[in-house]
Amino acid sequence: MKCLLWDLETYGMDFNADTGFIMVASYKWLGENKVHTITRKNPAAWVKDFSNDKELCREMAEVIAQADMVVGWNSRSFDWRFLQTRMMFHRLGVLPPVPHEDGLQTARRTLKMRRSLENVGKFFGLKTQKEKMDLHKVWFPAACGDPVALKQVIKRCESDVLLLEEAYNLLAPLSKVHPNVSMIDGIDNGCPLCKSKKLQQRGKVHALRHYRLRFHCQTCGRWSTSQPIQYNKRLK
Repeated sequence: MKCLLWDLETYGMDFNADTGFIMVASYKWLGENKVHTITRKNPAAWVKDFSNDKELCREMAEVIAQADMVVGWNSRSFDWRFLQTRMMFHRLGVLPPVPHEDGLQTARRTLKMRRSLENVGKFFGLKTQKEKMDLHKVWFPAACGDPVALKQVIKRCESDVLLLEEAYNLLAPLSKVHPNVSMIDGIDNGCPLCKSKKLQQRGKVHALRHYRLRFHCQTCGRWSTSQPIQYNKRLK
């Protein structure tokens, strides 16, 4: 399964795509080492049209179309919708229906703490930490195409993707929307998250007409259940 971790850095005072644009898009395929970044090839062209992010949107949409699942942080509410809005503005169509794991939504449902990606990284002692960025000295110049400031924004965006990957590995066992990786990759009796065969059966989950066997993965810690098993009918 191809899992895409991604993040956008945008410019816009009210965080809306009708009054802003995308400066940088960074992404990484889970299991690979390299972080890729999409931005305008010639920052000097921003002076002519600083809000033209058409080719950036096109390239990012092509990357997303290759994914079996996308992972982000607050990406359902912000990144996905921002990209979709900018694509429609440029008449580039709509994004494909891809399973979407938003780490912020999982954190909101399962954790009692301040759930920003920055705080999750600090609290759990993750290796990568959120990079600070000066709004006036970096953000504004980068939005206008300053190459030095833009490099700092790219560095921050790529760092966010690495931090996102660590947070995903930590929180994925808690997700309720994560696809079954074992089924996608054709692995029988594997953990639906990490594909490990080290599963321990621990009890059952009962319903009105059926039950499911409950399993605990000894590799990633995810709990899962079997397909429904009908109760035996006992006729008098």
